[in-house]
Parts: sequence; C-alpha cells; structure tokens
Amino acid sequence: MVGKRLTIGFIDEDSYYEHHDLMAKGVFASAFNHDLNIIRIGHFLKHFTASNEYQEKMLMDFVRQFKLDGLIVLGWSRVIYNPEFAKMFEAIPIINVGIGREGMPGVFFQGERHVEEIIRHLINVHKKRRIAFIAPNRMDYYSSVYNKVMDECDMFDPVLYVSQDELAGLSVAERGRRAVEILFDERKARPDAIVSLYSEETFEVIKALNARGMRVPEDIAVTSFGDSEISKFSTPAFTTVYFPWKELGYYACEIMYRYITHGNVPFMTYVNGRVIYRNSCGCVAHSAVSPGTGHIDSAGLNFEELDDEKLDIITKFIAKDTPFTAAETGELISAFRKSFHSREYSQFLVDFEQKLRKIIYYDEYSRFEQITAVFKRNLMPYFLPYAQCDLNKTLWADNMFHQMQVLLQNRITNVLAHEDVEKNREKFILGEVGKILITNFSLESLLDSLETNLPRIGVKGCWLYMFKDPVEYKPFSEYQLVFEYSGGRRIRHQHGAKSCTCELESILFREDRPYFLLSHMLHISDEFIGFAFFELDQDDIRIAHMLSTNLSIALKGILLFEKLDRNYRKLMDQAHKKGMADTTGILHNIANIMNSVTVTINTMEEMLKNSCLNDIRKANGILEEKIDDLEDFIRNDPKGKLLLRFYALSSDAFTQFRDRFKANVERLLERTSLIEGIINTQQTFTGIKSNLERVDLIPVIENVLLLNQNSIQEHGIKVVRRYGRSVKALAQRAKLFHILTNVVKNAIESMQARNGTDNVLTVEVYSDRDYVYIRISDTGTGIEEDKLESIFGYGFTTKHQGHGFGLHSCANYMNEMKGRIWAENVPGGTGACFVMQFRSPASS
Repeated sequence: MVGKRLTIGFIDEDSYYEHHDLMAKGVFASAFNHDLNIIRIGHFLKHFTASNEYQEKMLMDFVRQFKLDGLIVLGWSRVIYNPEFAKMFEAIPIINVGIGREGMPGVFFQGERHVEEIIRHLINVHKKRRIAFIAPNRMDYYSSVYNKVMDECDMFDPVLYVSQDELAGLSVAERGRRAVEILFDERKARPDAIVSLYSEETFEVIKALNARGMRVPEDIAVTSFGDSEISKFSTPAFTTVYFPWKELGYYACEIMYRYITHGNVPFMTYVNGRVIYRNSCGCVAHSAVSPGTGHIDSAGLNFEELDDEKLDIITKFIAKDTPFTAAETGELISAFRKSFHSREYSQFLVDFEQKLRKIIYYDEYSRFEQITAVFKRNLMPYFLPYAQCDLNKTLWADNMFHQMQVLLQNRITNVLAHEDVEKNREKFILGEVGKILITNFSLESLLDSLETNLPRIGVKGCWLYMFKDPVEYKPFSEYQLVFEYSGGRRIRHQHGAKSCTCELESILFREDRPYFLLSHMLHISDEFIGFAFFELDQDDIRIAHMLSTNLSIALKGILLFEKLDRNYRKLMDQAHKKGMADTTGILHNIANIMNSVTVTINTMEEMLKNSCLNDIRKANGILEEKIDDLEDFIRNDPKGKLLLRFYALSSDAFTQFRDRFKANVERLLERTSLIEGIINTQQTFTGIKSNLERVDLIPVIENVLLLNQNSIQEHGIKVVRRYGRSVKALAQRAKLFHILTNVVKNAIESMQARNGTDNVLTVEVYSDRDYVYIRISDTGTGIEEDKLESIFGYGFTTKHQGHGFGLHSCANYMNEMKGRIWAENVPGGTGACFVMQFRSPASS
C-alpha cells in the first residue's frame, strides 16, 4: 500500500439533502484522516431506477469506469439488491450502509431501541395510555417494537395502529394528514399520543391536529424519528431520535480502510444514536433530564462542601455528555465556583459564551442543545440543601442555569440566522448561475459561462465528459473530456480525442493530494449526455446536484440546436442539388418559429425578474427581525397582521407564477418540436432514410405520459393503461416519442376543449402475428367524419393557432418506419382514437 493512494467509491442518493450532506461529510472526514480519494456517485435517479432497469444499468456502467479499491453503498439503494451488482464488483471490497445485505459487511444504526425508549418515556413520564403508532412505509422492526411494548403494558389497541398498507402510495406529508383522518374521523379513536417516524410526516400530523382544535403537547403528545431542521425549529420542537448520518458515513469509510489494509473486519458494526427530548411530548428541552447526578452520593452535601476530588468527578461526567473537552469543562466549573463565591454571574457566563463559539454550523445543534440540562443535572443537587437554610443560594443557581439557557439559545439562533442568510445568498447565486447556463445555445458559450461562474458558487474543480453519441445504447464505449477546471483556472484540451477508462484517474487526480469528488450522470429522462465531477470548497452536495441538473438541461438544448443546424445544412445542400423551389418558404417558417422561441425566452426572463420572490425575501427579513417577539408582533402590531395576510395570499401568487412559467416551458417545447417536425417532413421528401430497431414500446409510452403529467393532473384526466410490462416492435425511438407526444397532447387538448368532468385517456398495446398496435383513445370532442383522413394532410389544422405539421409529420414518420397511423371516432360515445400499426420483430 506504500506509495499508492487508495480510491474509494461511494454510491449515495440525493433524496434528502440535509441528511445526505451529513453522510458525505462523515465519509470525507474519515478519508481525510487516511489520505484517501473519494468519488461520491450521486444516484439522483432513485425514483426512476425503482422501475427502470436501463437507468440502473447506466449507473453500474458508470461505476465500472473507475479503478476503485473499494466501494461504499447506501443499503436502501435498489442497486444493492440487484443480483448482477455483487458479481460486477466482486473483485473489490464492498461496505453496505444502513440495511443488512447477505454476505456483505456493513455499518448499521439500530433505531428500534430508541423507538422503544420514546414509547416507554410517553408511558412512564407522561402517563400516556392510548398511544397511536403510524407504521413506516416499509416493513422493519419499529412496528414490532411498538406491539411488544404495548402488549407488555397491556395497552395494545388495534384501533390505534395505522398500518403501512393504509398509507400505501402516499407521499410523506400526505401520510401524516391521512393518518390523522383515519384515527380521528374514520375510527373515532381518541389517542393521547402519536408516534410518527418521519419529520415531515410529524409536521403534518401536528398541523392536522391543530386544525381540529387540539394543542400539542397540552392535549396530545407527538413524537418523531430522525432529527432534522423541521424537528429542531418547528413549534413545538419535536421529541425525536438523533439519526447518526454523519457517524454512519465516517465509520463506513473507517471500516473500508481497515478492510483494504488488514483484510478482516466485523461483519456488522453498529453506530449509536440517542433520543432528544423536546416540547412535542411535553418535556421542556433544557430541563428534560431530571435533576440528580446518579453518579456520586451527595449525602446532603452542599456546593461549598465539595472538594477538588468530587468536583473532578463531576467535571468528567459533564465533559462526557457535552461537546466540551475535559480541560474546557474544568475551566467552566472553576469559573462557576468563583461566580458562586462572589454571588455574581458575569465571570462564568462570559467564559461560557466564549466556549459556545465552537457552535459554527446548524448541524451541530443537537450536540449542544442539552448543555444546560447536563450542567443542571450534575450541579443542582448540591444547591437543594440550601433551600432549608439559605434559599437565596438555591435561587442563585437556578437563575444561573436559566441565563445559561438564554445564552445557548441566542448563540444557536445567531448561528442559524447566519447560516440561513448564507444559504439564501448561495441559493440566489446558484439560481442566477443556473439561468445563465441554460440560456447558452452553443457548447463553447456554455463552457465559457461555466468557467466564469464556477468560482461564484465555491467550485474549485470541475470535469465535464460527453458521450460521443448520446443516442447510442452503449454510451460508455466512447466519451471525451470537453471541460476541465482545476486550481482556479480552465485547462484547455483539443476536442475529438477519445477518453477511455484508464484515463479518468490520471485526469481527475493530477496533483499528489487526496481528492473528494462529487459525480453525477448528465441526462434527461432516458437520454444520457455524459457525466461530470465537482470538487467543492464545502461539502454541499446540493451545489453539485443543481449544477448537474442545469448542465443536463443546457446540453440537451445545445444538442437539439446542433441537430437543427445540421439538418438546416442538409436541407440547403439537398435543395440546391435537387432544385427544390420551396426551400426558402420552409426556412422562412422555421425563422418565424425561432422568433417565437426568442420572445418566449425573453418573457420567461422578465417573469423571473418580476416574480414575487423579492417580496418574499423582504417579508422574511421582517420576520427575522421580529423572531424573538413574534407572538406580540403578530397579535398587536398592524405590520404583523399584514405580514400574515401577505403569507396567506402568497400561495396564489406562486401558483400563478408556476402556471405562467409552465405554460411558457410548454410553448418552448412545442415550438422546438414543431421545427424538428418541419425539417423531418422535408427529409422524408428528400430521401433521408433511417434504420429500424427493436424498441420496447412501454418505456417510451410511460415517458410520454410522464412528460404530460402536469397537464393530465391539471385537467383531472384519468389514465387507463392496458398493456403488459414489455412489448417490442420495429421502430425508431425518437420518432416514436414524437408521434406519441403529438397524439397524447392532442387528446388532452380535445378533452380540455370539451370541458367535461369524466376525462379519460386510454392507452392500449396489443399485437397479432405480424403487427403490434398502439391505440390511444380520449373522451374529447371527437373528429368530424369527413376529416378523419384529411387531418394527416400537410398544413391541415383545426386549431386557431395551429400550423398543421404535427399529425402530418406523425404520418410521415409511420411511413418511414413501414407502419401506418389512422384515426377513428369512439363507437357509441364521445372522443376519438388514434391507432398506430408497427411491424412485429417476429415478422422480420
């Protein structure tokens, strides 16, 4: 191992930025200690790969591009359950994080014992007897823990248990609202406590309870699981379980290093969490732990009677339970003793405030919020004897602990406010940079913009690779480095040279130092464009995620424009060769549509500039100023009432902004598709041919439905699917997508025009010996019988602002693919249906 720096891969997901940021920080902290290279592979395809084997294969192919010495994998990622995964990477050590996997060493957190602690706390401390439980969205030990404890206490009531099946298919927020409906509306249950396992779910539970006039915790206690920003800063703050995200990442990397260097590691390594008691269960955060040391026998001693030996013991216990070192705690105890003897507060409080400056980031909040409780628990018992003879000394100590808590809360609030300001500033800059990137329409322009803006968002290294031909099914067979930025400058390369697997590490790790890189695939749906690596000044995966998303959008647009440009040139060349007289007219149509595209982009820029975001920012500024006197400000200050009214009305403004922006995006997509339709129509006449391939129709159909999901939901359209998991036909994927997009879009518009309430879009796929058919039916206005054939004619349209290219290009595409398309009216009802006939692979 001497002289060789190890490189570890880390497959993670970006589902929850806050938690996954912490896990990445843990991995990076351990890697720094051992001088390791880390490549974090952000699996932001999570929701797609749950049902998309192609995208999962792309992820695994991406991992195979690296010469890794080990691989850390998040346990609940689907790839780890793929039987091909272990085979593909069997030559290197793999450490699993989070959930056990047979034959694979792992690092785990046993949260069930903390769930049990919370339930017993509700029973024993708060005397709760009717405790409801919202089961998690997948089977685990937490439900059995609840059943066990409630059975032991003879309190189990099935009415109070909300099962995962009753909440299947709902988002986390929807689960919380639905669980309250089930308990209170449908079952008429009256729980005195509710145990939830997700912060966002808990938040919605409390909102739903408040809407019913119930107060938390006065009328009903609520607890959560997994400490988060919502848990800490909601009102009331949640009693919850600290989930050791950072520690899981840290120990996973530690075990991996030992695995590689020594070869023997424990099969299961457990990381501890802890219960954090806050207001939502009825505890007061700073006094949740009852006074009484439990460490040494006070035997009626008062504080003045404690000798140095006993104070040293107390100091060690306080240091053990706080982020302070033994030396720092000793200094605080010494200052506390001096302040007590002089009967003043400043000497201790000044020293305490200086120690609190260790709190820099909000993710350290949970480590510090119990400091006052720890001091009070260990010191207050020695002030209780004074209550019999000198009550002022007892009151002095109690007041000291109160002022400690005030200082602690002020420090945490200031840190949070500072972080919030920084995050808002970074978010604004990220949004601005994103807008700059996606409005570039050439690769060189995009790369120049990237070079200029990377320093603004704290990116100190960036490597951008593009596949030679993104449409190919084996994109990793050839790719090239198109952009490299390192050490504060861009390194120029000659484009066109092939980059292969062996070159990646030599380019990424040019300097002799450890690298911590965040990598992402660049893609739009199933179309993969390339991949990128980012090295950041700070471990904020959000920056890399947003950059990769914006780069994907920008590169997709650039590729489309380059394709259009190539097609323009082909069209002009063929026009000159064949003497086509109508070329000028076609180019004129394209120019008109491009003008419309430009106008739409300018409109979107103006919308962003004049949106309600500036008003929200000002309102948040007022709210931040009044945060300490918020209740009085809202009740008694007219500005407070206006501020609440503003927030209440801002939802409509956001909705309007979203709808207008969405409409403009759809207009852009429509115009670019229209241009492609014009060019492809002309190509049909000029003899450009294309090869057919075996295409699985189902993923293409699903992608088209996903593309139109917003319109489908907006118009209350029910989608009926009548097809199997996989049906293949001879076609071209891009042309098939274009045809289906046109047909589905027309069906939605037809149902919108009818303005009915029973809107149904039916998609059927069936076959016979020689052909495969797609049949798309709607419940719209239908088609006049004498126009069923003419609707496919060039320039024919029934729309006020239509161009008549859509269905015509669909018919031409079907002809090119040796198939056909026709339209019918739905027999005995309203609406129309379009039928597409493709050749079956079996007939070729």
